[in-house]
Amino acid sequence: MSQELYFAISSSIVLALILLELRTPSFRRGWFRDRGRAKRNWSYLLGMTSTVVLVSFATHSFSKWVPSLVRFERPFALDLILCLLAGELMNYGVHYAQHRSALLWRIHFPHHRETNYDMWLSAHFNVLAIFVVALWMSAVFSVLGFDPLSKQIYFLFFTFVGTLHHSSRDYSFGILDWVIVTPAYHRIHHSRHRPGNYSNSLTFWDVIFGTAIWPWKLGEKTLQFGIASSRVPFGFWSELAYVFRRGDRLPAKPVKDWAMQSDNEGAV
Repeated sequence: MSQELYFAISSSIVLALILLELRTPSFRRGWFRDRGRAKRNWSYLLGMTSTVVLVSFATHSFSKWVPSLVRFERPFALDLILCLLAGELMNYGVHYAQHRSALLWRIHFPHHRETNYDMWLSAHFNVLAIFVVALWMSAVFSVLGFDPLSKQIYFLFFTFVGTLHHSSRDYSFGILDWVIVTPAYHRIHHSRHRPGNYSNSLTFWDVIFGTAIWPWKLGEKTLQFGIASSRVPFGFWSELAYVFRRGDRLPAKPVKDWAMQSDNEGAV
């Protein structure tokens, strides 16, 4: 698959999901009406779009320079499955570390800063972190010798599910909800309920590591979104610069999840 075709498919997926999300009032307000949020949303959207385009071409060129150390013939179906599991494991590990490490949390917290749960969250990421993680994953994929098409299919799947599960709508895949991360499943991760659900596309590694929290086990519990602490900033540039800010105490003792920390339990 050419890079042009890959980018066209990826863009079409995101655009289609955004059009569906326009049915949600909070999502529509985030475009222009709510000025504070709109400014932040547009800044992150422009930053994310630029980063994704750069990453798409950078990883394509970068992977050519990374040698494949694992070379053995395998059916394409097996190659794709292994690629999916490897990609999800890397994403799980990074995501889990971002919630456990005080330093990494300062980079990741913008994704949890918003109290509205809608598809705008898909853009609320530190662009430098996205770039670095994408290059790292591309390098690992190349070292493991995955087929280029397997990598492209994985990243398309990653884009689809990673955007969809931030929807305010309760999209469901039926019985596949046990396997694929849905909005209801990921919504728990963004809530102040309890730490868990760190997987991005497949629930597999959450199940393996015991961090899966199934929506139907919560019953009718109302979820609150956002960060418990009020000390973190709100705004594109202030959030990006927060990791460099001096004066806040970073405790040496690890916590279960920084998203759950209140002002009385420590500063971040």
